[in-house]
Amino acid sequence: MTVVVAIALVVFVVVLWGGSGLAVAVIRLRIRGREGENALGTATTGPEPLEMAGRGRRLAAVLLDGVLALPLLLIAQESGYANTDSVDPVGLTALAGFGALTNVQTYILATSGQTIGKRVMQIRIVDARTGRYPGWVRLVVLRAYVNGLFTAATFGLYGLVDTLFIFRDDRRTLHDRLARTRVDRVRA
Repeated sequence: MTVVVAIALVVFVVVLWGGSGLAVAVIRLRIRGREGENALGTATTGPEPLEMAGRGRRLAAVLLDGVLALPLLLIAQESGYANTDSVDPVGLTALAGFGALTNVQTYILATSGQTIGKRVMQIRIVDARTGRYPGWVRLVVLRAYVNGLFTAATFGLYGLVDTLFIFRDDRRTLHDRLARTRVDRVRA
């Protein structure tokens, strides 16, 4: 019983932390005054887009984001973070670390249109028509959450088809089309 309580407590804390961070982003987005502001309510004055990001840069950004997250998930899974007799602190810590990384990535994505991998590769998600900040709903909800739900609901088939769309001339995936976004290179 104590294992279940400990796991529930960790999940609650991670969800509460992430949920509160997203709630703050939404509130700040609602009180913003002008078009072209990010979720913090400040004008997006980041680097101007140069050109559409290449397939290699996009792939490298996704792989880098995966390299950051995958070890935490593997450690949590391998250590069996919920043993039947006691809570494994290594697995639980790895799981909490994954939750924290997810929250940080979501915050960075919501405020700048980039993840850690995208920042390193000098690319950013922008509105497909204007090249400006597309907004929190399009960045996080449509591109990340809805895309993830479609992928899970189709047992990965949607994710594969979505990825293959990068080989079209406009290099826009299905989730880019859904959110009306594109990924551009930016100056550092």
